[in-house]
Amino acid sequence: FHKRAVITATNEGAKNVRSFYYHVDYTEEPSLPPQTAYFCAQYHNEFPEKLGRDYLILDAVGQGHYVGTVMSARSRSPFWFGEGDVRIYVDGDAKPTIQGTGTEDYFLMAWGLNESLFPYFGCTYMSCDYENLGTEYCLYRWHIADPIRFTKSLRFEIEHTGWITGDETTTGETAGHVEREDDIATVAFWYQVGQPKRFTTLPPLAARRLPNLDVIIEGKTLLPTAKHSPGVLEVQKGYDWTGDGQLRFMPTDDEPILEVEFSIEKAEYRGLILRFTYAEDYGIYRVFLDGKNVNEPADYMAGQKITDCDFYSPTLKVKENYLGSFQFTPGKHTLRLVCVGRNPLAKGRSVGLDSIRLRERWLKQRKPLQ
Repeated sequence: FHKRAVITATNEGAKNVRSFYYHVDYTEEPSLPPQTAYFCAQYHNEFPEKLGRDYLILDAVGQGHYVGTVMSARSRSPFWFGEGDVRIYVDGDAKPTIQGTGTEDYFLMAWGLNESLFPYFGCTYMSCDYENLGTEYCLYRWHIADPIRFTKSLRFEIEHTGWITGDETTTGETAGHVEREDDIATVAFWYQVGQPKRFTTLPPLAARRLPNLDVIIEGKTLLPTAKHSPGVLEVQKGYDWTGDGQLRFMPTDDEPILEVEFSIEKAEYRGLILRFTYAEDYGIYRVFLDGKNVNEPADYMAGQKITDCDFYSPTLKVKENYLGSFQFTPGKHTLRLVCVGRNPLAKGRSVGLDSIRLRERWLKQRKPLQ
């Protein structure tokens, strides 16, 4: 800054903040050269992305250099969201000056994503497997060693294409280059001479929150009608569990079974998401919906299936499992969990069901792109 700087933090929540800590470091110089560039940042989101055009990350006018991107995304369709190419237009070029080869390539993690932290790129958060319906990501890429310089303007866009399962394609088959409608939010970071052009404004809190896509049946509500083999069934409170806690079953025999009921008010095609707990004393279970074994596609391209869910983890965690999409009819449905063994490292055969989530699906057939 040449003269002064103001930093504000605004509580937009419904509750008071109990405590707030901050630390600001800065240096003072007698003066700065007239053409010293300002550090700029701009947030933008689309929930969901708009069909028929690329998503805009930055539209800058002036002289400067681009230094980084943070992207958060939530998949609204099953399978892989990240085939979209970055397209960067420098100084008014009609065609992309820089043409990428895929979202994960831009974030320097080709052939998929994994949680990782590196100096110039990384994935700080990935909620579950990247083929799940509703997987959330947070990615970053810093152009410190490779700044993108511009003298007149810079426009940074990215496609929103990827793989989609056959229930959303015109061919009825899984396709790898289809326009998707996922939820995405980005922050662009750059330096430029003079004050920046603002191509968008910071939306209010309600517009920055992800829309709710789920009908949620909490573990507590499943307890009254639950059936199980010998053992203890209880609601366990605390941790990161939904509402009043997870439904935990601690069996006392070698063939544990837990069956719960839930109801649907109207006929809908929705994704079945089971939010399970993973822990050191949890077993391997097979899942049945209304008497039929349901299994998560492990590799859509290879057609492999996961028939059993291994809930062992050396550390406690809660994770969503997408078990496919179904045409649910009104009325009661049963979910049956059958223990088929345990991990050699597991200390028991328990199971913890946090919640059942019926997730909204796009009722569209998309034409694969050429």
